[in-house]
Amino acid sequence: KNGDPTDPSFRELVVRWFQFGAFCPLFRLHGHRDGPADPKDACGNTAGPNEVWSFGEPAYEIISSLLELRETLREYVAEHLRETVATGLPLIRPLALAYPADPGSLSEQAEGEYLFGPDWLVAPVTDLGATERLVYLPPCGVGFA
Repeated sequence: KNGDPTDPSFRELVVRWFQFGAFCPLFRLHGHRDGPADPKDACGNTAGPNEVWSFGEPAYEIISSLLELRETLREYVAEHLRETVATGLPLIRPLALAYPADPGSLSEQAEGEYLFGPDWLVAPVTDLGATERLVYLPPCGVGFA
Protein backbone atom coordinates (compact mmCIF):
# COMPACT_ATOMS: atom_id res chain seq x y z
CA LYS A 1 0.00 0.00 0.00
CA ASN A 2 1.31 3.44 -0.92
CA GLY A 3 4.68 2.17 -2.05
CA ASP A 4 5.82 -0.11 0.74
CA PRO A 5 9.60 -0.43 0.21
CA THR A 6 9.54 -3.88 1.87
CA ASP A 7 6.99 -5.26 -0.63
CA PRO A 8 8.79 -7.37 -3.29
CA SER A 9 6.41 -6.29 -6.06
CA PHE A 10 6.93 -2.62 -5.19
CA ARG A 11 10.69 -3.15 -5.19
CA GLU A 12 10.40 -4.66 -8.66
CA LEU A 13 8.29 -1.70 -9.79
CA VAL A 14 10.94 0.75 -8.56
CA VAL A 15 13.63 -1.16 -10.46
CA ARG A 16 11.45 -1.13 -13.62
CA TRP A 17 10.96 2.64 -13.27
CA PHE A 18 14.72 3.11 -12.98
CA GLN A 19 15.29 0.90 -16.03
CA PHE A 20 12.82 3.01 -18.00
CA GLY A 21 13.97 6.30 -16.48
CA ALA A 22 17.60 5.76 -17.47
CA PHE A 23 16.40 6.16 -21.06
CA CYS A 24 14.19 9.21 -20.61
CA PRO A 25 15.16 12.88 -20.97
CA LEU A 26 14.61 13.49 -17.24
CA PHE A 27 15.88 10.97 -14.72
CA ARG A 28 14.85 11.72 -11.15
CA LEU A 29 13.57 9.84 -8.12
CA HIS A 30 10.42 11.14 -6.47
CA GLY A 31 8.07 9.46 -4.08
CA HIS A 32 4.79 9.81 -2.25
CA ARG A 33 4.69 7.13 0.43
CA ASP A 34 3.39 6.76 3.94
CA GLY A 35 6.11 6.79 6.54
CA PRO A 36 6.42 6.12 10.24
CA ALA A 37 5.46 9.66 11.28
CA ASP A 38 3.37 10.47 8.18
CA PRO A 39 3.96 14.24 8.18
CA LYS A 40 1.62 16.05 5.83
CA ASP A 41 2.40 18.93 3.55
CA ALA A 42 0.81 20.33 0.39
CA CYS A 43 1.77 17.12 -1.44
CA GLY A 44 0.43 14.73 1.21
CA ASN A 45 2.44 12.08 3.02
CA THR A 46 6.18 12.65 2.67
CA ALA A 47 7.86 10.53 5.33
CA GLY A 48 8.37 7.33 3.33
CA PRO A 49 11.83 6.08 2.40
CA ASN A 50 12.90 7.63 -0.89
CA GLU A 51 16.59 6.76 -1.21
CA VAL A 52 17.90 4.25 -3.73
CA TRP A 53 19.10 1.97 -0.92
CA SER A 54 15.62 1.84 0.64
CA PHE A 55 14.40 -1.04 -1.55
CA GLY A 56 16.73 -3.87 -0.52
CA GLU A 57 20.21 -4.92 -1.62
CA PRO A 58 19.25 -6.65 -4.90
CA ALA A 59 17.28 -3.57 -6.03
CA TYR A 60 20.08 -1.27 -4.87
CA GLU A 61 22.66 -3.14 -6.97
CA ILE A 62 20.48 -2.84 -10.09
CA ILE A 63 19.58 0.79 -9.43
CA SER A 64 23.24 1.67 -8.80
CA SER A 65 24.26 0.13 -12.12
CA LEU A 66 21.53 2.15 -13.86
CA LEU A 67 22.73 5.35 -12.21
CA GLU A 68 26.24 4.59 -13.46
CA LEU A 69 24.94 3.84 -16.95
CA ARG A 70 23.00 7.07 -17.04
CA GLU A 71 26.08 9.00 -15.96
CA THR A 72 27.99 7.53 -18.93
CA LEU A 73 25.17 8.83 -21.15
CA ARG A 74 25.39 12.39 -19.84
CA GLU A 75 27.09 13.87 -22.92
CA TYR A 76 25.00 11.74 -25.29
CA VAL A 77 21.79 13.08 -23.71
CA ALA A 78 23.08 16.67 -23.76
CA GLU A 79 24.13 16.34 -27.42
CA HIS A 80 20.77 15.00 -28.53
CA LEU A 81 18.82 17.49 -26.43
CA ARG A 82 20.78 20.23 -28.23
CA GLU A 83 19.67 18.53 -31.45
CA THR A 84 16.08 18.69 -30.17
CA VAL A 85 16.39 22.43 -29.60
CA ALA A 86 17.94 22.99 -33.03
CA THR A 87 15.73 20.70 -35.12
CA GLY A 88 12.69 19.65 -33.09
CA LEU A 89 13.73 15.98 -33.36
CA PRO A 90 12.85 14.43 -29.99
CA LEU A 91 15.29 12.49 -27.84
CA ILE A 92 12.70 9.71 -27.45
CA ARG A 93 11.76 8.60 -30.95
CA PRO A 94 9.26 6.09 -32.28
CA LEU A 95 10.88 3.47 -34.49
CA ALA A 96 8.79 4.69 -37.43
CA LEU A 97 10.55 8.06 -37.27
CA ALA A 98 13.91 6.42 -37.94
CA TYR A 99 12.53 3.69 -40.22
CA PRO A 100 9.55 5.17 -42.08
CA ALA A 101 9.72 2.56 -44.87
CA ASP A 102 9.70 -0.35 -42.42
CA PRO A 103 6.16 -1.60 -41.73
CA GLY A 104 7.52 -3.57 -38.77
CA SER A 105 8.33 -0.37 -36.93
CA LEU A 106 4.58 0.25 -36.61
CA SER A 107 3.68 -3.36 -35.90
CA GLU A 108 2.53 -5.02 -32.68
CA GLN A 109 5.99 -6.60 -32.54
CA ALA A 110 7.48 -3.16 -31.91
CA GLU A 111 4.86 -2.15 -29.31
CA GLY A 112 6.45 -0.28 -26.42
CA GLU A 113 9.86 0.07 -28.07
CA TYR A 114 11.51 3.38 -28.86
CA LEU A 115 14.82 4.90 -29.78
CA PHE A 116 16.69 6.99 -27.24
CA GLY A 117 18.44 9.32 -29.64
CA PRO A 118 19.64 7.63 -32.81
CA ASP A 119 21.77 4.93 -31.13
CA TRP A 120 19.83 3.22 -28.34
CA LEU A 121 16.90 0.89 -28.94
CA VAL A 122 14.88 0.66 -25.71
CA ALA A 123 12.35 -2.10 -25.04
CA PRO A 124 11.15 -1.85 -21.43
CA VAL A 125 10.07 -5.00 -19.62
CA THR A 126 6.76 -4.07 -18.01
CA ASP A 127 5.13 -7.33 -16.89
CA LEU A 128 5.42 -8.16 -13.20
CA GLY A 129 7.90 -10.99 -12.70
CA ALA A 130 9.12 -10.98 -16.30
CA THR A 131 12.84 -11.17 -16.93
CA GLU A 132 12.73 -11.00 -20.72
CA ARG A 133 10.57 -9.94 -23.64
CA LEU A 134 10.47 -10.25 -27.39
CA VAL A 135 12.10 -7.33 -29.16
CA TYR A 136 11.56 -6.18 -32.73
CA LEU A 137 14.85 -5.28 -34.38
CA PRO A 138 14.56 -2.72 -37.16
CA PRO A 139 16.32 -3.32 -40.48
CA CYS A 140 20.00 -2.54 -41.10
CA GLY A 141 21.58 0.71 -40.08
CA VAL A 142 21.73 0.07 -36.35
CA GLY A 143 24.48 -1.98 -34.74
CA PHE A 144 23.60 -4.24 -31.84
CA ALA A 145 26.01 -5.51 -29.23
